Amino acid sequence: MMPNIEEKQPPQVAFVREMVTLEPMLTLAEVLALTRVSYQTILRWRNAGIFPEPHNGKGRKLLWTKSAIEMWMSQQQSAPVSTPVVTTPKERRRFEKSYQERQEAARVALDRHRKAK
Repeated sequence: MMPNIEEKQPPQVAFVREMVTLEPMLTLAEVLALTRVSYQTILRWRNAGIFPEPHNGKGRKLLWTKSAIEMWMSQQQSAPVSTPVVTTPKERRRFEKSYQERQEAARVALDRHRKAK
């Protein structure tokens, strides 16, 4: 008679590779269309900590929850659209410098255009 040897089952391990959510997810193109801003603006806002962080989708695809974007947009309704979001003195200096550089570049281009006529 053989001794009763329990067969050992390997532990069942499940690896979660994707975030499971019941909320609708928005791609970058959908976020750009919804917010009506450029990709560079979204990046700038993300780096400044102003815009909601995305979730990683498959590969390098960025996804945002629709509720996070809608909540962020509702918070922005109180701020004037034409006012840039500048949160620190460093950002303010950088914005003013880039604005001055753009103004100077526009003046130079206008002078070239006038001389070409």
